[in-house]
Amino acid sequence: MNKIKISVLFLILLPAVFIGIKHLRSDKSVLMIDQKMMIENLSIESKIGVSIKFEQKNGTWILNGKYKADEIYLGKLIEKLRKLKSAKAIASSGYERFGLSEDNRFHITAGDAKNEVSFYIGKNSSGNYFIMKEENGKIYLAENIKSNDLIISEDSARDKQIYKVKPSEVAKITVTKSKTEILLPEEKDGKIVYSLQGKNISSDNIEIIVNDIQDFRADKFIDIKPSGKSEASVKLFLKNGKEIGFEIFPKEKNNLYPVVSTESEYAFYISPHRAERIMNLDVLK
Repeated sequence: MNKIKISVLFLILLPAVFIGIKHLRSDKSVLMIDQKMMIENLSIESKIGVSIKFEQKNGTWILNGKYKADEIYLGKLIEKLRKLKSAKAIASSGYERFGLSEDNRFHITAGDAKNEVSFYIGKNSSGNYFIMKEENGKIYLAENIKSNDLIISEDSARDKQIYKVKPSEVAKITVTKSKTEILLPEEKDGKIVYSLQGKNISSDNIEIIVNDIQDFRADKFIDIKPSGKSEASVKLFLKNGKEIGFEIFPKEKNNLYPVVSTESEYAFYISPHRAERIMNLDVLK
């Protein structure tokens, strides 16, 4: 009799056991983006001033339809989003409380032409992030997201590489300030060494400056090109006959130097440390 009662009790409790297991599974952390999903487009938008759209075209990532994207920056961003998880459901209403109102939330869309995932990320006053799935409107606690992961701007996502040339490609570099400084590269014992107006320079002194000139990056892009007379002009004459270079303009109130380059249709800033290091070559002699 006891065995029969136990068997009956087991049959009665069996559905409850399965329901409990299902509930536990629903509370487990779930990745928002499938690890196998191909990502060929990604957008992060909010009404608080963020509007970032990445799209892959012919193997190149384009930002907001007009700029070349910083692919290293983008790769790190995608890696963060691939690690993003939603934990157990918190609520299905009260969006403002969780930073998920239309005016505050971030709308994330990622995928390709065939498969796409879309969800919202919010943040409440305690500093925790929350996720709302677009398909069901439920709010979940977010995992693996830090406070600075969503600090993103168009400028930070743009490719800052203006140009890059190999030392072996350079025939001559001129830096014109109050007078012309000429850097002549020469290969010795398998290494590129430089002389400044005919005088040999220690490799320790010149290496950072030459790298600044040959691997030239912007710190920040600006909308308006500087006017007036530049403080210094830098030109690289390559062995194939090509000439590239840039103009450094007077330092502005923000303590940055505006620059215009032959290799960029946009003006940009560089730090005073970099600008002054390039302009003061004569101290190396």
